[in-house]
Amino acid sequence: MRTSAIEVDAPSRPSHHPTAILRAIVVTARPRQWVKNALVLAAPLAAEVLRQRTALEHVAIAFVVLCVAASGTYFVNDVSDIAADRLHPTKRLRPVAAGLLPAPLALTLGIGLLAGALGLSAVLGVAFLSVVATYIALTVAYSMWLKMIPVVDVVAVASCYLLRAIAGAVAVPVAVSPSFLLVASFAALFIVVGKRHGDHLALDDDARPYRSTLTAYTPDFTSQLIAASLTATLLSYAEWAFTIDVGEGGIPWVACSVVPFAVGMLRATQLVVRGEGVDPERLLADPGLVVAGVTVACLLVAGLYLW
Repeated sequence: MRTSAIEVDAPSRPSHHPTAILRAIVVTARPRQWVKNALVLAAPLAAEVLRQRTALEHVAIAFVVLCVAASGTYFVNDVSDIAADRLHPTKRLRPVAAGLLPAPLALTLGIGLLAGALGLSAVLGVAFLSVVATYIALTVAYSMWLKMIPVVDVVAVASCYLLRAIAGAVAVPVAVSPSFLLVASFAALFIVVGKRHGDHLALDDDARPYRSTLTAYTPDFTSQLIAASLTATLLSYAEWAFTIDVGEGGIPWVACSVVPFAVGMLRATQLVVRGEGVDPERLLADPGLVVAGVTVACLLVAGLYLW
């Protein structure tokens, strides 16, 4: 018989040895999730400027800034969620919830990282600083308040993905087409809804004690949202891909990427419907998605940079 999440408590005797504290800090920073910040490459790649050294340097700085900012928000979020996380079957093992990292220290580190991210972002100008500040404000608002409002919580998290893509464009800077924004927006919505779908399937009847808003995301509702965001993402990507000028007699490599992109999205849909979208970054290890992603990347590079 499955044990209810509300019956699980945090470990009673955490270790405060310096080595254990350091490990807890690294775990709370969630370096595995920094892969999300690779979205800063999207707009510069589409704008065909990644062959320029300055653009590469700015994108690298933007990536580092977003990693620092993201880790800062994770520390703040874990302090804010400490009570709820202790009711969750897996999140109770997070260092702050488990008592391995003292909450005051975690909060101090979080605020320090957020301040550092803002300071470093100023290197790339006021526009980039504004995007980073918006990202931080939105993530903190989500941790403190927005996550308790159904639908709004999904939009907030999806907006954070979109802001990562916009940050890459502003860092260089390059213009962003409306179709690019549509692809980024709907793809982000697909990822977040897939996570909510997985959360609900994993927690089942234990969702309400952890976070009451999860009960609003029934499998039927999230399945409809997944289908809608999938369709919108595919149509938006096709619209963007077919607007790339290949010149007279050129091969439409970017347009050809629509097929493997669709295959990848369909494979991702198969995974998230099964509940495997709980940790979106883990989907990247799926062989089918890897093959589809590499194929799309090769076609984009060929179409945008080689011919």
